[in-house]
Amino acid sequence: MNLRSLPAITLAVLATVPATAAVAHATAAPAPTTITGFRMVSQAPGNFVVSGRLNSPGMVVKDKALILEFAAKSGGKWYQYQHWMLKGKKGLRTTAGGAFKADYFNGWTVYGNKVRNIGQPNAYWRVRFAGDATVAASTSAVVRDPRIDAHVAGWKFSPRSIRKGSSVTFTGVLVHRPGNGAWKPYRGRVYILGRQKGAKTWYWYARPTTNSKGRFTARFRVYKDTMFSPVFNGDKTHYASNQPGTWLNVR
Repeated sequence: MNLRSLPAITLAVLATVPATAAVAHATAAPAPTTITGFRMVSQAPGNFVVSGRLNSPGMVVKDKALILEFAAKSGGKWYQYQHWMLKGKKGLRTTAGGAFKADYFNGWTVYGNKVRNIGQPNAYWRVRFAGDATVAASTSAVVRDPRIDAHVAGWKFSPRSIRKGSSVTFTGVLVHRPGNGAWKPYRGRVYILGRQKGAKTWYWYARPTTNSKGRFTARFRVYKDTMFSPVFNGDKTHYASNQPGTWLNVR
């Protein structure tokens, strides 16, 4: 290029540009973060509490959104916990200082008029921070839900068809599966729920406690056609369990 051929005003502008011809705007990298103290504590009936802390010294980590995830097996694919299926539940967010804590549910729930599974039994869990413009992404340590499966076996009632106001006997066996091995009797409380024909609401009619062999018995009078189902609400070491209802016909 022949600089002598350029207008004087162009030469003046070129004179103000640094020798590098272009200057990249320096952008500070997001500050590193860690998630520490991640815990998952089981509660009855099927609830659990997650807690921990998002850390980034010298940075503001208040009101940061976190993602709760689970995997069916160690090293398996991670899925986001769908907290929006639970009425009134919000996603994890940090408070002042980066702490977070919330309680959720692991099992079957009703969402959009359908029964849906939320979470995963015997799963592995973690909390992940996706990062933003000021602080970088990070992931917590992995913990496993310590609860084991439980189930009501041999559920039945007799008679299956009665006259109005007659008594019905309900029986079954509550079992659990320690170490995911063989099913064994478990001592606990079972709720016998019923929904009358034409109604939408379930009510409990009896709540028998099992004996040392896991067996329970309940007997009461029934006055309308009713669908009955046994429910175990779970506890700190066991998952909740229910099963499809069975109709009792009342003449």
